[in-house]
Amino acid sequence: MFPVLFFASFVTRLYYVMFSTFWILYLTSYVGTILKDDEEVSSVYANLMLVSVAFAISLSPIIGMFTDRVSPKVTLPVSFLLRAFAIFLFYFINDPTSFYAYAVGSLLVLGTTAEQICSDSILMRNAEREIRGVIYGTGVAMGYLGQLILCIIGGWLFDHVSVKGPFIFIGVLDLIFAIVVIILGAKGIIKNDITERKQ
Repeated sequence: MFPVLFFASFVTRLYYVMFSTFWILYLTSYVGTILKDDEEVSSVYANLMLVSVAFAISLSPIIGMFTDRVSPKVTLPVSFLLRAFAIFLFYFINDPTSFYAYAVGSLLVLGTTAEQICSDSILMRNAEREIRGVIYGTGVAMGYLGQLILCIIGGWLFDHVSVKGPFIFIGVLDLIFAIVVIILGAKGIIKNDITERKQ
């Protein structure tokens, strides 16, 4: 179970780079067309983050409740498929100031929040108390490794393929992880730990 959750941390924490770096770079690609200058880029980014984060905060307790009550075989793929779907919708943004862009941004932040709540809570729930710090630390380390790799691969994709390339890369990883979890769940490798603890 732990290797799966470590990979989940690797994928989930890509959001640090996605939102702090590539989203801003993506917005700057509209300067001179839809956006006037870097000052407007900053304004649009701030407004988008404000709306998206507020939306995610309002639903975080519900996601936590969902994670506590439903099997990891369900919560993990659902959360990663949610962000993959949001990134699919992101591909069709033509105007970063539109309502559609704000809706997709909110869904993207929500998907990321769901991923982090689900993966981190399941990771800690399955770790013995004596090694809980080591397990969580390893998960965080995997997250940093993912961010480093995204900086390299995402930067190349942004420069040579598309300004949306880094986002698509993350969406593909989300989709791959969700499929792997579904397969492992079907084979009984990922178990319903909620049900097992109650028996």
